[in-house]
Amino acid sequence: MSGAVASESARRAARVLDDSFAVVGLTEKYGLFLEMLRKLLPSVKGDAETFWRDEAVRRENGNKCKHSTCAVLNALSADARRALNRTVAYERKVYAAAVAVHDRRCAERLGKKVCDAVPARSC
Repeated sequence: MSGAVASESARRAARVLDDSFAVVGLTEKYGLFLEMLRKLLPSVKGDAETFWRDEAVRRENGNKCKHSTCAVLNALSADARRALNRTVAYERKVYAAAVAVHDRRCAERLGKKVCDAVPARSC
């Protein structure tokens, strides 16, 4: 795929995220994603607190993060990381758009103060 096609595809994907999604979740801010869903979805049958707590626990990584994205990235050599970054350059544009949409939706639904209080986990 040419750079121009990939760039246009990334731009279009970013626009669709903003125009079509009520919530965009980020793995590094998963708790906020669940809180936004809790606000948007109708009440669940039974104990809502238990339901949402169980959903948060289901996401926890049982392998203690030894196979996490960060663990894999940190195992790469500098040359391999540079090659990877070139390969996923357009995906990073889409991800940056997802972060922007997430942050906007979070502020709209939960309040900016709540969203800003949760730091992003990164490598």
